[in-house]
Amino acid sequence: MAQKTNPIIFQLSPKNSEWNIKNSEYNSEHTSLFLYKTLKLKEYTQRIFELHGLWVTDFKIEYQNEKLQIYISFFSKKNTKKKTVILNNNNPKINLEKIKTLLTQTIMISLSNYNLFKSITVTTNNLNKRFIVDIINNKRNNKEFKVILKKLKRFFRKTDLQEHIYTLFIVSTTRNSSILLAKTIEYYITYNKKGHNFFLSFLKKSLVILINSSISKIKGVKIVINGRLNGRPRSNKTLIRVGVVPLQSLNCKIDYSETVAFTKNGTLGIKVSIAENFN
Repeated sequence: MAQKTNPIIFQLSPKNSEWNIKNSEYNSEHTSLFLYKTLKLKEYTQRIFELHGLWVTDFKIEYQNEKLQIYISFFSKKNTKKKTVILNNNNPKINLEKIKTLLTQTIMISLSNYNLFKSITVTTNNLNKRFIVDIINNKRNNKEFKVILKKLKRFFRKTDLQEHIYTLFIVSTTRNSSILLAKTIEYYITYNKKGHNFFLSFLKKSLVILINSSISKIKGVKIVINGRLNGRPRSNKTLIRVGVVPLQSLNCKIDYSETVAFTKNGTLGIKVSIAENFN
């Protein structure tokens, strides 16, 4: 009997896939080579940003004639428990220009043996600053933002959940943000031994309010967590579905990401699917 095809494969947006490249100079014979290079550049870029306490949410690369252009969207985690590594700098503040210089120089040295690219341009998009411009400084969105905060006021008692509320605002108002939501869940599960059920209830309640708001750009979220939540003796599957996520239809754009949380009770697989609006 034939195996059923996973419909998510047909729904994944090329803008969020690992193979998001634009090749304006080379033919199809070089496609596999550039796909491999893109994957390795993405892994290295994510590692560099993570060492500085930043999460890469979107990575785009464009190959041109002797030029390499890289577009990176990232989110800054303010109260991270991981030790950030700032090379040759004792200042705990994030130096974005230094990160871009380090990334550009390393890529140039790595690719110099191939004599393919003579210049590399790195363009970054800080989601934290974009959130301030689109929500805080916008009168209409700021009014809606304050109304939503009042509905979520009871979660403000826990200080570790306050920052996650702002993260969920960015997830609901930004496209291709499934990796940010997956990383947020991974971070909480990794550094909190207990309280997973309370966090998931907070997550569901917050997403219901945000999706129904006028500032939301998404219409549904599906979260699947496989593992031993709260140190349970056996692994089980936890499903959270908010809004509409049509996995059997091609009329909706689905942004999909997955990650793994490493805990003392074993690993937990996290899968996030977000249905985005076309407008």
